[in-house]
Amino acid sequence: ILVATLVGTVLTLAAMHALLIPLYQINKAMHHYETQGEIHRLPDQFSDELGDVMKQVNRLVFHVDSSMNQLNEQAMTDPLTGLLNRKGLIDRIGDRTGGALLVLDLNRFKAINDNYGHQAGDQVLQQVANCLKARVRVAGSMDTDDLVARWGGDEFIIVLRNASVMTARNKANDIERAIERHFAHSTFEPKPSVSIGIQMLAGLHFTKALEKADSAMYANKERRDHTIGCEGIPA
Repeated sequence: ILVATLVGTVLTLAAMHALLIPLYQINKAMHHYETQGEIHRLPDQFSDELGDVMKQVNRLVFHVDSSMNQLNEQAMTDPLTGLLNRKGLIDRIGDRTGGALLVLDLNRFKAINDNYGHQAGDQVLQQVANCLKARVRVAGSMDTDDLVARWGGDEFIIVLRNASVMTARNKANDIERAIERHFAHSTFEPKPSVSIGIQMLAGLHFTKALEKADSAMYANKERRDHTIGCEGIPA
C-alpha cells in the first residue's frame, strides 16, 4: 500500500508539473517581454485549454508590440512630411557625431502662405521633403544612413554620415539646384528656394553644431548669391 501510495503521489506530481509547464512558459515569456522588451513566441502545439491560452497570449503580445512600435514611430515622425521630427532626429543621432550637419530654411515661405494659403504652403513643404529624401543615402543601416528631419515650420535638417567637407558642399549645392528645378515651372511667386548652412559635426556637441549651422544658413539667406554658407569653412 505504501509503495502504491508513493508511486501514485509521484505520478500525480509529475502530471501536475506537466500541466503547469505551459503556465511557467507563459509567465517566463511575459516577464521577459516586460523587462527586456523582447518577444519570445510561446509554443502553440498544445491542443487543450492551456494551448488556447498560449495562442491567445501570442496574439495579444504581438498585437501590443506592433501597436507600441507604431506609436513610437508616430512620436518620432512629422505627420505632414513623413520625415523625422525633432525628437526622432535627436534619438537617431544618439552619441554618433561624425559627418556633416545641414540646416535648410525655405526662402520667402511666408509670402507663399500669404499669397496662396496654408494648404499650398503645406504642399510646398511636402514637395521639398520629397526632394530631400530622394537625395540622401538610405541603405537600412542605423550607422551609415543619412538622416532627414523637419525641425519645425519651414526649417529642415540633414545629417550626412561620414561626409567630408567637399561631400557636404556638393550635397548642399545639389539640393539647392534640385529644389529650384522642381519649382521652376510652378505657379508660385516667389518661387520656393532654400538657404543652407553647413557645419561639420566632428568634435562638437549636436546643439553647438546646430547653432553654427543655423548661423551659416542665415548668413547665406542674407547673401542669396547661391554660395553655400558654412561656419568655419571657407566659401
